[in-house]
Amino acid sequence: MKKTLTHDSKRQGYFLGLTQQPQEQYFCLLHLSTLRLLCSFVLLLLLATLPSLSYAYTYSTVANGSWNSPKTWRGGIVPKSFIKAEDVVNIRHNIVYNLPKDLIVKGKVNLETDVVCKNSAGKILSRSFFVEKKYIQNDKIKEGQIAPPPTVGAPCNASRWNDGGSWTGVGCGVNDGNSADGGIVRCANSADTQSGIDDNTTYQPSAFTITPSGCINPNNLAPVTITEPFTGQKIAWFNFDVRPYAGTYDFQTIATGKYDLEWALYYSTAETCGLTGGLSGDCSQLSGVIACGTNFTGWSPQPFITPVFDKATNLYLVVWKKGATSSSNDDFDFTFKARYGCGDFCSVFLNGSPTVTCNPDGSYKVVQSLNGSSTTVSVTAPGSTSIVTNPSPLTFTTADAIPNVNTGTVTVTYPAGVNYNITFTPSGAGTYCTPKNISGTAPVCPVCTTPTVTTTNACIGGGNVTFTQTGGTAGGTWSVSGGGTIVPATGVFTPTTAGCYTATYTTSTGGCTDTKSFVVFPGAPTITAPSNTCNAAFSLPSVTAVSGFTVQYSIDGAAFETSPTVPSTPGCHTIAARYVLTSTCGATAAGTAGTGACGNSNTVSVVVFPNAPSITAPANTCASAFSLPSVAAVSGFTVEYSIDGAAFETSPAVPTTPGCHTIAARYVL
Repeated sequence: MKKTLTHDSKRQGYFLGLTQQPQEQYFCLLHLSTLRLLCSFVLLLLLATLPSLSYAYTYSTVANGSWNSPKTWRGGIVPKSFIKAEDVVNIRHNIVYNLPKDLIVKGKVNLETDVVCKNSAGKILSRSFFVEKKYIQNDKIKEGQIAPPPTVGAPCNASRWNDGGSWTGVGCGVNDGNSADGGIVRCANSADTQSGIDDNTTYQPSAFTITPSGCINPNNLAPVTITEPFTGQKIAWFNFDVRPYAGTYDFQTIATGKYDLEWALYYSTAETCGLTGGLSGDCSQLSGVIACGTNFTGWSPQPFITPVFDKATNLYLVVWKKGATSSSNDDFDFTFKARYGCGDFCSVFLNGSPTVTCNPDGSYKVVQSLNGSSTTVSVTAPGSTSIVTNPSPLTFTTADAIPNVNTGTVTVTYPAGVNYNITFTPSGAGTYCTPKNISGTAPVCPVCTTPTVTTTNACIGGGNVTFTQTGGTAGGTWSVSGGGTIVPATGVFTPTTAGCYTATYTTSTGGCTDTKSFVVFPGAPTITAPSNTCNAAFSLPSVTAVSGFTVQYSIDGAAFETSPTVPSTPGCHTIAARYVLTSTCGATAAGTAGTGACGNSNTVSVVVFPNAPSITAPANTCASAFSLPSVAAVSGFTVEYSIDGAAFETSPAVPTTPGCHTIAARYVL
């Protein structure tokens, strides 16, 4: 904003001029007698009420010089050391970068091939320095792009619309508040406007050929003939976006002066929900022309439609002065407006062709996908037996609704031999809010009888099993979801992998099917006896884990349990293990064990020994045998004695020889 304060000697006051944009000025005459009372208040009020907006901007050099000199840059506007993501800097002259801070580029810096750039120390910064080293002075350029300028006339010269919503960076989310990059058409009828848009390149058919066809007068939709610019004519490429699922949008190009404009509209075939180098999509991959026309005098009677309903539309608009014949009369600038970018109009579109499939009973169904916005669609299908919509009711919202609903499907079932004729009628009115119809001939659907499949659980190592079916047409095909291999013609199954699986039989005609579940049990586990213990519980043997199965144990022939109580009672104990099904599989309940080769494991034994006996010395004797100490009896074990360190025996010979004798006792199994 430019502010000037000028003394007016005739009116005895000061004349304040505030300039925000070209041709927009605010004036106030402050009389000397009230200056002290009003000046501060008026200045603060005006400054507070003027908009504070962040615009995308293209900086271009106009002369050799220092970076910080206004004379170096178009309009005297010097780019700061931080180049924003939406900004573009075109260096077309010899420049000395002399700002106190290192240059950080979030947007794009374009270097002409013959320019000479130097840093403040006088070192020449070549193109390879920018491209390969990617820094100026000390700091690295982050997330930015230093590249050759776009080819003259190419769409990559486009400037970005600096109003509207912005991409959030999360999926294709849109922030419809005021934002730095903008460029996305917002909702409802309140248009966002950018004025004073200038040319940014000249027309070069070798770079991009503009081929207007099917053009209209947007004010009355009448066909018009548009003439492409002459080679070298000033043109303006302009980039803006429409969010996914909007379907429709409005825009205007309005000439600033007393002349007419012509325009053509394209879109990027490599869509993005974000910006690269200040532009969306890929400016080097554009579609053919999707719309073209003459100068707008108001909003078009019908909105424009997006080429791909469920994806972002990155639009590239090219504008030029109508009737220009040379560089002496091709100057222009224009105002751009856009609105209704959220599917605010009622619309419904067929999304592709219908899918027609047969049912086993000879009937058939037709499935049609729809796109739409701001409407509820009713469906009529004479002769049908069923109409199902998803969602139900089939109501489409605007694209910015939370949640948005802009796609749906309709499934209509017809009896055999009845041709389909389906009409989708949206509520509301408008160019794109008209009934849509699909029709076609009924397919010849073979009739079949649904089979009933019977499966048999299998065992790895237990041989093959055969699945059977009844009621279905013979000669069909068997298939399984896993667990082994099956002979398609016979249903003979060879198990290889334990688990829960399904077997399916499909009839040879009509495609009738039935599917049943079955179990492949793992082979019985093999266990190893754990270590014997002394008056303590033993450890259960380890068993290899098998997905989908649980290990159970039986101790001393008791019932199998997942976590049995392990005894510490002295004696000889037996252990067996088995696998059981963890979760129900079809008709086989959880906890079911395999049989035969997939049944119980081998049985192992383990001993819990009693604690060593504690004995008391018997009474001394006189020239006679002493008595053996008494030892508590333990079931399953025998007491043995050792006298004077001799071998343990159940009934040792007790000596009568005079002397001191030793006695020890133990339990044996």
